[in-house]
Amino acid sequence: MKRFFTIALCCVAVSALVSCRKVSPDQTSGSRSYQNLFAYTYMNQVYVWTDDIRAQLDSWKSSFQSDASKVDPIETVDRIKYKYDRWTFVTDEISKFQNSVAGIETTFGFRIRFYLGLEGSAAAMILCTYKDSPAEKAGLKRGDYIVAVNGVYLTRDNYKSLYYDCFEGGVSCSFSVCDHLTGEVRNISMTPVEMYEEPVMLSKVFDVAGKKVGYLLYDGFTQKSVSDLKIAAKQFANAGVTELILDMRYNGGGYVPTELALATILAPKSVIGKADGSGGAVYQKLVFNSRFDDIYSEEDKVYRFSQLLRDSSGEYYDVSGCNLDLKKIYAILTPSSASASEAILVGLMPYMDVEIIGEPKNDGTQGCSSGKFCQGLLCDAEGFLEANRTIFGSEYDAAHKALNDWGIYVMNARYTDCNGDCPIMPDGFIPDVKSEDDPFDGAVLGDPEETMLAAALRLASGAPATRSSKIYANPEKGHSFVPADFQPSRPSVLVSSRGQTLSSRGLTP
Repeated sequence: MKRFFTIALCCVAVSALVSCRKVSPDQTSGSRSYQNLFAYTYMNQVYVWTDDIRAQLDSWKSSFQSDASKVDPIETVDRIKYKYDRWTFVTDEISKFQNSVAGIETTFGFRIRFYLGLEGSAAAMILCTYKDSPAEKAGLKRGDYIVAVNGVYLTRDNYKSLYYDCFEGGVSCSFSVCDHLTGEVRNISMTPVEMYEEPVMLSKVFDVAGKKVGYLLYDGFTQKSVSDLKIAAKQFANAGVTELILDMRYNGGGYVPTELALATILAPKSVIGKADGSGGAVYQKLVFNSRFDDIYSEEDKVYRFSQLLRDSSGEYYDVSGCNLDLKKIYAILTPSSASASEAILVGLMPYMDVEIIGEPKNDGTQGCSSGKFCQGLLCDAEGFLEANRTIFGSEYDAAHKALNDWGIYVMNARYTDCNGDCPIMPDGFIPDVKSEDDPFDGAVLGDPEETMLAAALRLASGAPATRSSKIYANPEKGHSFVPADFQPSRPSVLVSSRGQTLSSRGLTP
């Protein structure tokens, strides 16, 4: 019911804009007119901070109705969005972004971090590799670092351009790779492939101070990962796990239904409700703009712990029988941890003990995670056009051509815990224990000697966890590396399963 109502709402808004704008015929059919119309409609109706930027929205509408050729909707949205919003954007490559959120990349299959050395040198450190990727097949491992690409050494001056041209260029490359423990340099060649980067990277169990502590390295809340999360949960249950180290150091977020599924797996049994999905306690509350605050009922404004979840595409996530009834979570976070990786902890904290092992950001705040306190709708123009085909009428083909692969990721709600609080606003979680992701420590992820995992295990054992590192020793001739200011990052996303507004196909759940 709600879905069809909000589609009708979209049609009214588009009809008003198409019929009232006073522009010449060539502007009516011009690409900029349709592109501005698409972006404006979402920002005007759905955006959680619509009321705060009303004057800017009105000015934008007036400008593109007057002369759309002079108004860039991508730049406009970036300029007028609310001061605390770092995430809303318009793109003409929405399919690429959708694939990235789903874990599908054209990639070598590694994560890297850039470091700067002495005498102008630079290096790309391998943080991890993905299963069955070109990087894994080439034998790359955490702690290896790339010093040259296609015969060109990385320097402070060229490493950014080499990253965009080679690491993200989608082309075959040769790499000179140094093992930081032995200093041995080897040359390898790789060709990137389109692949699904499995986010459930590792699950294992440790014996700590007479109790079973699980370890889950989780890289992204993709829809497809729910089945692997259930497998990991059953492994933990069979081992008698009562506490969990949840390692989300590289997790940039993903889909709300996946977040809810994992939260239900981890939460105390008393809050998860019945196997049919009913009866769960409030997990999170949502704050919308004034339009949708009036439209939605109080129940529409909450997420509940549920063993049977349904996303906006109609797909079901059944996690009944997977609940671990955990007593405590130790969360490993870095500034790369964002959105759903923060939201899940916000939702769980009122119901259970959560301690944060985190790497502080370099921006002067105390936060150790992104601080993304809102969720968005990921919408493509294709669905927007189809839902409004009759409104566009004879202009439909021209609009369809102008909006090919256009889309918007628009923040549609802020979230809080069940009490209305949001401890990550505005700078992210403040860590209980400060510890940094140190790929120079000689340990692979999941090794109990790896710096951040070691800190979590010490915390679980009752001992103080204080190990930290900022300057990383390079075994070559006493040089040292420091992290570069520029670092590759993945999309920081939390994609809503509520507020299916404006199109029947434009929302990616």
